[in-house]
Amino acid sequence: MKKICTGHVMFFNRKNERSGVLFQGRFKSVHIDSNDLLLYISAYVNCNNQIHAMGDFAKYPWCSFSEYMGDSSIGCQKDVIVNQFKNVEEYKTFCLEKVVGMKERKEMEKYGIED
Repeated sequence: MKKICTGHVMFFNRKNERSGVLFQGRFKSVHIDSNDLLLYISAYVNCNNQIHAMGDFAKYPWCSFSEYMGDSSIGCQKDVIVNQFKNVEEYKTFCLEKVVGMKERKEMEKYGIED
């Protein structure tokens, strides 16, 4: 994999008359080791476009939120998440509450403030 990536970077740099790396920093991953973190990540993934002001997450075609709400079926295994709530509306409320906190955190990071 490293050989392929190195070759791609060299090709891209030659083609675009530039130098340096294409991908900044190492890939960041987090081990999901608790149920609370799983629910938080689920809300983040399903509402990410709203956090970054890319439109209504319920109508965004590149996330699974509409499937969680029952509007479409794309094959997600959503029961792991949804079964932890009384109904999908409770999950939607949970997500909306998390979005508010995520937006505030993003705004603070813009000014170099970390929590």
